[in-house]
Amino acid sequence: MASALVLALASCATAFAPRPRLGAALQPLNAAAFERWSWSGPVAPPQSKRALLQAVAAFKAATAMDGNVPIDFGVSGGELDKKSRAPRNLFPEGFDAVSERVGAAARTVVAAVDALAAEPSLAGAAAASWRTRDSPLDGAWNNLWTTAADATFDEKTERGAARVSNVVEARRGKITNIIAFESPASKVETLKVRLSARPIGGARLELTFRYVKVTFRKRLLGLFKSIFIPVPAAFITRVLFLFRPAKKPPVPFFDLLYLDADLRVQRTGEGNAAVDRALEAAILAPNHFLSEPWRFYQCGAETIKKFAALNADKADACLAVPGMMVVTLTSKHKLDEKLGLEDHAAVSCAVQNFMLSLHAEGLASKWMTGAMGIAPEKILEAVGAPEGEKMMAVVWFGYAGEKKATPPKRKLGVAGCYTKLA
Repeated sequence: MASALVLALASCATAFAPRPRLGAALQPLNAAAFERWSWSGPVAPPQSKRALLQAVAAFKAATAMDGNVPIDFGVSGGELDKKSRAPRNLFPEGFDAVSERVGAAARTVVAAVDALAAEPSLAGAAAASWRTRDSPLDGAWNNLWTTAADATFDEKTERGAARVSNVVEARRGKITNIIAFESPASKVETLKVRLSARPIGGARLELTFRYVKVTFRKRLLGLFKSIFIPVPAAFITRVLFLFRPAKKPPVPFFDLLYLDADLRVQRTGEGNAAVDRALEAAILAPNHFLSEPWRFYQCGAETIKKFAALNADKADACLAVPGMMVVTLTSKHKLDEKLGLEDHAAVSCAVQNFMLSLHAEGLASKWMTGAMGIAPEKILEAVGAPEGEKMMAVVWFGYAGEKKATPPKRKLGVAGCYTKLA
């Protein structure tokens, strides 16, 4: 991945306003913000919070002039990603396609989200308070801004305009996402998606979709005002339009970036699917008689914090990395022997396969070794690698930001290293 990593937001971001107001919705990776009520505390909100609200207001002004991203159902309507069938991330290409002004406004919102995420807040302790009476997540939240296509509604599309919100019942471990369609011509009045959630780490909640309650404006067949549909997969579209994935869908989750009494900013995602596919590609690397000398350690937030603590100079860069994979070599042979060298080469091939697969999924990556500034044995200790394994790579990965790295020009080029023989 490029050295400066910015996770492309494919959820939502929201802010508060003078009165509760519905905006967009949360949701492979999105950033979302939800408002609860206007600021009424005795202390002024942090400058970065005000900056986010101003950025969202400017974005709304830009779309009022130029229009929003037109989203309709399914892949053909731009709601779902063609490859993953996950909700499409509108940032940045979707917003850029509307106009230069809308694209620039979206970038300002995303930058404001990143700045606010660095502020002290209740986000880090929210998962720990889950299932308690006094969870700061509890209550009704209105959605204000999103980068997720499946949470973007417009009166000019077939789906029509809709208001999106959710209700969190932390003590019961439940979340209800609510989509209220505004057009009187819409046959569906509301969709209520019920989820259960459990904490995974300090600021992450893993989600399980339970059912969708569909309420109609008129009784269905003259009998039913509402129906309940079980939801085995992660997306409403799959339920309503009979889409069936070939594989079991990944587990959805959201990471809280910022949380206070009236503002919730989160990034949502859908499990580890791209990384799982990259690992499958990695282990297809050639290796001598299936020695399979590679081992992979995917680093979560706590492990990345350990790395940051081991090198203060690189701590900020380390903590900003969305994903990190440590790859090691385990071999029965000495590395100066033929079979040891083959094992070493096999792991190198596996790392490149891993990175190429991520690239095919739209993720950027960077192969780190000495640039970590941490002794290899300390890295191995941090990931719990058994004695005898040798570090081969720390791969940083995530969705690339606006600034993309250009590969350095090769000194020899093809002509300097290629010989064609008779």
